[in-house]
Amino acid sequence: MQIFQYAEQCVDEAMKRKFTSFKNAHKSKAIIHTYLAWHKPEPGTSLAMAITAHTLEPNTPLAYQFTTWLRKLFETTYSG
Repeated sequence: MQIFQYAEQCVDEAMKRKFTSFKNAHKSKAIIHTYLAWHKPEPGTSLAMAITAHTLEPNTPLAYQFTTWLRKLFETTYSG
């Protein structure tokens, strides 16, 4: 299982157990922040800071997983 799929699974489970209070429209944001909470430079880093700090390196297998996940997310969201 890829790490972004696991982050999504964790968010889905938290929603199912009613541990969350965010709107469903913000689910993708919850997933990326779940992922970022598990990585350096430190938990709670913003997406912009993660990119600046090279937590999300553009030419790595992890970045490929992230961009693949992001594309699938927006294809699903905006495909009509």
